Amino acid sequence: MSDAFDFIIVGGGTAGCLVAQRLASAAPRVSILLIEIGDDNSDILTRIPFERYSNVFMRPELDHGYSTVPQSTLKNRKVPYPRGKGLGGSTAINFMIWAPGSSMDYDRWAELVGDDDWGWEKTNARLKQIQSFHGTVSPTLQKYANPIAEDHGFSGSVAISIPDEWEPDAKIVMDAADKFGFPINLDPTTGNPIGIGISPNSAHAGLRTTSASAHLSSPLTNLTVWTKTRVIRVVLDGKKAVAVDLADGRIVTANREVILCAGAIDTPKLLLLSGIGPKDELAKHNVELCHDLPGVGKNLQDHPAVFLTEHLGDGFSSKVNFMSTPSAVDSARQEWLEFKTGPLTTHFASAVLGFLKDDSIYETEAFNALDPEMQQFLRHRLVPQYEFGWGGPLLPPTYEFKDIDDAFLSTVIVLMNPVSRGTVTIGSSNPEDPPLIDFSFLSHPLDKLTLIAAIRKAIHFTQSPSIDKYWKSHINVPKSDSDEDIWDFIADNCGPLWHANGSVVMSKSGEELGCVDSSLKVFGIEGLRVADMSVCPLTSNGHTQATAYLIGQVAAEKICLEHQLDISD
Repeated sequence: MSDAFDFIIVGGGTAGCLVAQRLASAAPRVSILLIEIGDDNSDILTRIPFERYSNVFMRPELDHGYSTVPQSTLKNRKVPYPRGKGLGGSTAINFMIWAPGSSMDYDRWAELVGDDDWGWEKTNARLKQIQSFHGTVSPTLQKYANPIAEDHGFSGSVAISIPDEWEPDAKIVMDAADKFGFPINLDPTTGNPIGIGISPNSAHAGLRTTSASAHLSSPLTNLTVWTKTRVIRVVLDGKKAVAVDLADGRIVTANREVILCAGAIDTPKLLLLSGIGPKDELAKHNVELCHDLPGVGKNLQDHPAVFLTEHLGDGFSSKVNFMSTPSAVDSARQEWLEFKTGPLTTHFASAVLGFLKDDSIYETEAFNALDPEMQQFLRHRLVPQYEFGWGGPLLPPTYEFKDIDDAFLSTVIVLMNPVSRGTVTIGSSNPEDPPLIDFSFLSHPLDKLTLIAAIRKAIHFTQSPSIDKYWKSHINVPKSDSDEDIWDFIADNCGPLWHANGSVVMSKSGEELGCVDSSLKVFGIEGLRVADMSVCPLTSNGHTQATAYLIGQVAAEKICLEHQLDISD
């Protein structure tokens, strides 16, 4: 006899943990099973804010270890693609940025799917409900950041904060940006991201916030969590999801619904292995067709990104000295273990982000070839074309400084609103085999020319007097600001920002690639929903952590409404 639960949630990541907690808290109580392929991620050391980079690159137990297929536009490079593994998912390895994007993203989302529930007004209210905001800024810093209390929520489960202590380079960069002509944005999280601002982090009191720490720290008795458990397929009875099949041979029954929260890479993989997807593709791998759904695994998107790194002189940042002195790191680690304070909470914490526009892009042939509605969206004053980020890691990390009192400035340049589309599919019917991930980065001409223009702007900014006075040498930059040299640099250095989305896309009924409706139900299948970044009909103009939480919240509300559960209990 198999185990049975009212709801089975597959994937304990950003949205999955939230959905599990919301459904388990609803009245009357229903039984919830949350299944996660990774571990419980209970080691508190993974929540040290300073370790945001080592969590990604040096802790393989937190990552699925995926790579893309060779990217033809990037000199056929296979690009590593980290995906969070274990409870909390990518909230355990991300850079902790809280940047929901533009209000226009969500209003366009609502138009595309025909449901005002996804518009900015309701999105903003939900984001306030989700967050517990800590953003007191000292008077001396309020010219750089000054969030207004009414724009934030203070009683949610996800703690986010603006750091109390800023690294010196944050203020230097913002002053330089102001002189360069970039506008200062005192709070880029309120639906208007345009300008340069300090990004809030999903951390507080010296600890990274993960979706697991936010939602599973006090699990309810009606919530069962299985870790180190692989789901290999959804079991269908005709056109109804009734169970999940596990790698160990068990079958677990869902009395009401199966909810896939495995992310934009693994959710389409799981659907395909379950016989839900393009029939020709399933036939190629001898997977029995249960439901022909052509859009599964299509429409894959991400934000392409490139880092420029400059070697600067003393007075800009203290990170090199700190990271090059083992005794300082050991002392900081001991302080963190005792008090959750010190350099391990402040270094890399004061990230400066800039969301910007370049009107010259609107005059290009590639732009004018777009659908008129897309052109109108991209022209909107609140829709950026690219993002700059400062305060990140040294790239390449192997660079050696002769003087540890020197500094570095890494500038990440990120393409917003990518037009290129890729795919994620399976290479065989074996659930153990990794998915085939192809973003087709920068395959659309508009993406290419926009990123080239953005990198050129970034080069000119780092050459401006306010930054140039610290300059000592180049670490990783294009040979010149010509189109040819910048494109060659992109091909060698471009990678994803790990914001995969759109591979099980939400749409109105009847659209060619549509996979789920605005209530997150899989078209043509009863009792099956998807609640993760794979459903996004567009890539938001920010970082996707907040959007993933939002999707989880909407899913929980819609499920509770349909099943007559009181989510406010």
